[in-house]
Amino acid sequence: SRIARDDAQWRAAPSRALTDTWIADLDEPSAPYWSTVIAGHLKVRDAITGRLPGGEPHDAGHQVAVRPRGWQAQDRNVIVDGWPISATALDLALHLTHAARPMLEQGGAPVLVLRDVQSAEEAELWQVALATVAEQLGPPTPTVQVVVCGEALPGATDLEAITYALRDR
Repeated sequence: SRIARDDAQWRAAPSRALTDTWIADLDEPSAPYWSTVIAGHLKVRDAITGRLPGGEPHDAGHQVAVRPRGWQAQDRNVIVDGWPISATALDLALHLTHAARPMLEQGGAPVLVLRDVQSAEEAELWQVALATVAEQLGPPTPTVQVVVCGEALPGATDLEAITYALRDR
């Protein structure tokens, strides 16, 4: 859709694996501003439910994927027991709470683009986090699909173990 393409929070996917996919990049163009993080989540929800801003209907030929903020980031706008919550955990919770069911009802599944996964241990952390969120929300596991972009050398050398850790997704 034109609205999605003209927005800084959306970009066309560069890989063949994500052909006809729009990626909502919640990390670099959005963070650290709370208003843009929330606006990004709202745009993803609107794209999935066919309510893009400006009244433009969702292009059914395109999948919507989300690139959450990294594990190193904290979101100081949400405090739990006196500590800021993980930005990744917040992005997962918001996205899957609002997107999982509509995507499943449309015959699709939530897709996450994971950038800079650097080890099998980090991939296992993603697997545990996704399984936990899916268990809490109720969609059948493994519903959430992931695409891992090997952009960092440590991840490239451990790619087979990373792929194995996320094999169900």
